[in-house]
Amino acid sequence: MAKSAKQKPRTTGKQRRAISPGKKTTKKAPSAAKRRVTRKRTPPPKTKKSTRAQAKERSHKKLINATIRVLRREGPQGLTTGKIARAAGLSQPSFYVHFSDMDDALEAAAEEIGTRIRKTIREERRPFTGTRSRDTLRAAFAGAVNAFMAHPTFTELVLRYRRDDSSPIGAYSRDLVASIFRDLHADFQGGMLGDAPLRSVDIYAQLIAYMTFGVVEGLLDGTLDDREACIDTLVDAAIASYRQLSQQ
Repeated sequence: MAKSAKQKPRTTGKQRRAISPGKKTTKKAPSAAKRRVTRKRTPPPKTKKSTRAQAKERSHKKLINATIRVLRREGPQGLTTGKIARAAGLSQPSFYVHFSDMDDALEAAAEEIGTRIRKTIREERRPFTGTRSRDTLRAAFAGAVNAFMAHPTFTELVLRYRRDDSSPIGAYSRDLVASIFRDLHADFQGGMLGDAPLRSVDIYAQLIAYMTFGVVEGLLDGTLDDREACIDTLVDAAIASYRQLSQQ
C-alpha cells in the first residue's frame, strides 16, 4: 500500500503576498481630502449639577422679568405670587424657591430696572464728555428723561418711596438716586465741566439730577405734557447754571 502524499497546508492570498520574494507592499498614502479632515472633539457631557444650576438661574431670571411685567401692567398693588409665576410660565411653589416673599421679588425687579436705567443714562451722557456742545448736552438730558419714562411704574415707585425707610423699594430707590448722582459727579470731574472747582461740581451735579427728577415727575403726573420742550428747558437751565457756577 503506497504511502499517501503529505498534504501541504493551504496558504491564503495575504500569506502568499507576504512570503512571495521580490514583492514589496507599500501602504497607500491618504488623499489630500482625507488629510484635511480633522476629527471634531466632542465636549464633555454637562454634569447634572451644572445643568441644574443653569436651569435655576433661568427660572430666577424669568421670575424677575415676570415681576417687572406685572408691575408695569397692574402696579405694585397687583403683584401676587400666582400672577408672577403664571407670567413666568412656572408653578406657584417655584416662586418661593427663589424669593422669600413679595418684597424680595420686588427688590430684585427694582434692581434689574435700575441697572438698565443707570446704564442707559451713562451711555447717553458719554458723548458729552470733552465736547460740551448744546447738541450733546441735549442728547444726555433726553437719554436720562427717556430712560425714566420708559419705566413709568418703576419711576413712580422710586420717586414715591425714596424717603421711606420701612420699604425695601424705598431703600433701593435711595441707592439708585445716590448712584445716579455719583455717576454724574464722576463724569463732571472726568472733563464734562473742564476745570470747575470741586464745590461747584457738587452743586452742579445735584442741581442737574434734581432738575431731571422734577421734569420726569411732572411728565408722569401730567402737569407737564411737552417732553421735548421740557428737555430744551433743562438744557437752557443747565447751561445758565454752569456759567453762573464757573464764575464763582
